[in-house]
Amino acid sequence: MRARHGGGSGTSNPDANCAAVMSGATRLPPDILIVQDKSGSMDDSADGTCTSNCGAKSKWSQVTAALNQVVGMTDTTVNWGLKFFSDNGHCGANGAPAVAVKNGNASAITSTIGMTKPGGNTPTRDAVATGAAYLMGLSDTNAAVPGFCSARVRAAQELRAGGEHNVRGDLDHGASLRPKPAASQA
Repeated sequence: MRARHGGGSGTSNPDANCAAVMSGATRLPPDILIVQDKSGSMDDSADGTCTSNCGAKSKWSQVTAALNQVVGMTDTTVNWGLKFFSDNGHCGANGAPAVAVKNGNASAITSTIGMTKPGGNTPTRDAVATGAAYLMGLSDTNAAVPGFCSARVRAAQELRAGGEHNVRGDLDHGASLRPKPAASQA
């Protein structure tokens, strides 16, 4: 941009009249709702060698042990919540989360998982829709992410063992459901 000013080089910097504004950022913990499959098939073993009442070999035991570990390790950096499906013992998953999303929820989630046993059907679509609606209804501005846990434990085992199979993992991550707030423009 060229401008005529008395003396000097005859050029001006268009940003010369703008003041520098320093602004800090605050890290917000994401809101993550675990949508956990607790259908009857979760009591089967992941390798198919046992059906029903498989104890430590069950998909339920394997998935919940991993969830308890991850939630415990990130208890202060993530706002965790927990929703089961089915949550009415049959085909529905439209109930409220068993544990509401908030910071410091590891012990509540671990306790709730410990008191829950597999049973019922697998209304996946209803569970995901209800979980997403719950997250969208939260009043904070943190990123909202559904964490979906289902009976696909075998995929994780095979991947850990070095196998390459076209299977989904046991934890499918969704993109943030709420956009980040727009930065204010001065």
